[in-house]
Parts: sequence; structure tokens; C-alpha cells
Amino acid sequence: MEQSIDFIYLAGKLGLNLVCFPEMHLSDFFLHKMASSYPFQQAEGIPGPTVERFQRLARELNIAVILNYTEIFIHDFYNASPVIDSTGKILGVSRMVHVPQVEGYYAQSYFMPGCGDFHVYETQYCRVGVLISFDRHYPEAARALAIHDADIILIPGYLYAGDDLDIYEAEIRTIAYQNCVYVGMCNRVGFEDGVRHMGGSILAGPDGKIIVRGSDQSELVVAEIDIDYVREKRKKSPYLTLRRPDEYLHIIKHG
Repeated sequence: MEQSIDFIYLAGKLGLNLVCFPEMHLSDFFLHKMASSYPFQQAEGIPGPTVERFQRLARELNIAVILNYTEIFIHDFYNASPVIDSTGKILGVSRMVHVPQVEGYYAQSYFMPGCGDFHVYETQYCRVGVLISFDRHYPEAARALAIHDADIILIPGYLYAGDDLDIYEAEIRTIAYQNCVYVGMCNRVGFEDGVRHMGGSILAGPDGKIIVRGSDQSELVVAEIDIDYVREKRKKSPYLTLRRPDEYLHIIKHG
């Protein structure tokens, strides 16, 4: 919590407009464990004490903020990212939709899947879409955000030691290129419970080129983007306007 707050104050000093944090940045990374009571004990509603603290900071520093932590909603738990505008207002909550149960990432042990959570949020600076971690592997998810006119898609995530960094980078670049949108993934760093997190946060532009890469250290990775370039790129590369939804119905019927 205190480190996240320090980074927001640093972002404020640098005059930044938008900050995104990695997956589960306010807790240990329990998702590599088959079972743990920790996330249920630490879960909060939204709104709740944690998001309210960041709302005050967002308003004070005039920064839009994307968090990620365990949310309790009624009696269920979600991998959730509240999106806070620079006014301090909660614009909404994105929840992980595709919840896996695979070796090293036992998300189904903890989270229910979100429904209807591919929202685009109108911040004071740009239109922001959020994909949470595993959701980035589904082209339909990113396309849903692009269709709703996102300027940038941000992904709270992680990379383990041993993950294929070339595939990771290619995936982020492809999402950006095919949807003519900025795409950034913010990753955990550090060594915990025998697991090393690789960091390597990146931001790709609508042309698919990498704008900035982070290291494997705890740091604020900074980039400047041009929202008008999204519009220009979509005019030159009309991937969205030439779509044929009538030809994709079998995906819905037999997916």
C-alpha cells in the first residue's frame, strides 16, 4: 500500500495523467497457491477503505488511477480493477472474465468470473479499457474494448520466471496493431514464496511498436502518448470498420 502511494506521489510530481498498477499489487501473489485463506480475509467491497484512499490521492494529484485487488461483492470474490478518474470519482469496476485454473495460476480457487466487464471508461484525459491478466489472451476481449472506442487498453498482470518473453511482447504488440490502440501491461516484480516475478512492463502504440519497456526492478515506467494518433491510425488501417460481424456468428453459436 505505502509503495503504491509513493509511486502515485512520484507520478504527481512528474505531471502524469494516468497510473496503472500490476495484478494484486496490494497483497502477496497468492494465485500461485492451490489454496489460501489470505485473499478472502483481505477482500474489500468497492467502494471501500482502500479505493477511498486512492480516490483522495487521485483528486489531490489530478491523476486517473487503475488498481487491482480482491473484491467481495455480495458473497462472491472477484479479481477486480476499480478505475478512478482524476476527479476522485469511481468510474466503474472491471473484473476478470476468463478465470483459469492452471499450474502456477489457480485463479478459480479464489475468483468468480465477471460478466459484462469489458467496459471503456471516459477519464478526463482519454478513454481507457481494462483487461485483467489472463483476459489478454482472448482477442474478443480486446476487440470489444476497441469497438467501444478505447484509446488505451491497460492490463494489470504478472510474468513468472520461465514465461516466454518473446511471445508476451508479440501478444501485446498484436493486440495494439490489430485494434489500432495503445496497449500497456503492468507486471509484478520481486521474489516471493519461491517464485520470481519478471517485471518487464511494456507499452505498445497503435502501430504495434514498443514505446517503452520496464525492467525487473520496482519502478515507475513512464511514457507519453498521442491520443490523436489512435484516430489517425484507424483511418489509415480500417480493421474495425471493415469487420463482418454477420460472418462471425458461428463463434457465438459454437464457441
